[in-house]
Amino acid sequence: MMRFFYSIAISVVMISCNNSSGKQAGNKINPNIDAAGLYSMHCASCHKCDIDFTGPSLKGAADRWKDPELMYEFIRNPISVIQKDSYAAELQKKYKTVMIPSMLSREEIDAVLDYCNNQ
Repeated sequence: MMRFFYSIAISVVMISCNNSSGKQAGNKINPNIDAAGLYSMHCASCHKCDIDFTGPSLKGAADRWKDPELMYEFIRNPISVIQKDSYAAELQKKYKTVMIPSMLSREEIDAVLDYCNNQ
């Protein structure tokens, strides 16, 4: 009987720790944020969720950055990050444009990326 409860406990822990949604570990997505609306208003004119457009696709975008903090900084101040990060400089070179700085919060950015990762 104890073996059964032990197996159940291990299964619950393993399921709870699974992070298969593509979100960075520790990020909880606020269900009260209208991610689809934010994406439409702030991102969709240059980014698509699943294909490159004027800018890169947003699906899996966080995974392409070596340093997640640079991604957030890039979204808010792309010029400064382009000057110090090779990946950001490659984006500018590839798309021949600089992203318009966004004032989205970290929580809103996470919600938009989660929305695109699940499209």
